[in-house]
Amino acid sequence: MAPIHTPPPRTWTAIGNTRASAVLIAGAEPITRAEAPRPVAVVHRRARTSGQRDGLARSLACPAPRRPRTARSCRARADDLVGPRKMIATSCDAREAGAGNRVRCAGGAHDRMNLFDISIPHMSRTLGQVPVWLDKAQAFADQRKFDVGVLLTARLAPDQWHFTRQIQALVLGPLRLANLLRGQAPADNFDLEPTIAAVRASVGETREKLDKLRSDEYAGAEARVIPLPFLPGKGLQASDFVQQFALPNFYFHAATAYSILRHHGVDVGKPDFLAPLAFRDL
Repeated sequence: MAPIHTPPPRTWTAIGNTRASAVLIAGAEPITRAEAPRPVAVVHRRARTSGQRDGLARSLACPAPRRPRTARSCRARADDLVGPRKMIATSCDAREAGAGNRVRCAGGAHDRMNLFDISIPHMSRTLGQVPVWLDKAQAFADQRKFDVGVLLTARLAPDQWHFTRQIQALVLGPLRLANLLRGQAPADNFDLEPTIAAVRASVGETREKLDKLRSDEYAGAEARVIPLPFLPGKGLQASDFVQQFALPNFYFHAATAYSILRHHGVDVGKPDFLAPLAFRDL
């Protein structure tokens, strides 16, 4: 009977740890962790030849150099975000880097939008649709031969504000936000007269004021804490105030005002709410 050949035992050398387990190479010389700085999750244990084992060892000891991060790669990371957070990303890892108007990372820098850019212009755009709603409300009232003031004081529910009061909130919202982000006292409240002329004039004057504001006036506004008048002793970080309160509250009143007219038969549609879109050819 031929003797049974027993292969020599393999030796396994630990070269470093991943989060799950040690990385081992069959029959390789010991390699320090410094020589293999990049963790490897799995090494195939069926590297039967010494050449295969040596190749694995060399690839671990001399990992391929990583490409430097460029401004373009920073923008690609920011593009993975959505909504307002996309526009106020302040580093390659979308982490807050403090006040300022630049995103800086290895290889370059590029502009980012500040809290003004993601709020005031969009509020003003929606305010610009209110005259369209008023025109259609007036046309509907003329067609049905009733006083348009009925629509201006109409409401969806007894405990909700009427149409003109909703528009008053739309006018005050961006004015107050513009002041608070600059550390100034919020705009004073006022009572808007429920007439077409008064509402139209108030909206027009507000948009003129908003159009005079500039983005650079709000550099560093992210660092402010905005006090909440309805919760004494409480406040919100400026970015949270814009995203969690000011914008949702503004669009709540805009949608409610629009819905009041729609509910009472005025021929308004979604395009009248959204405003003209900036289409581009593909």
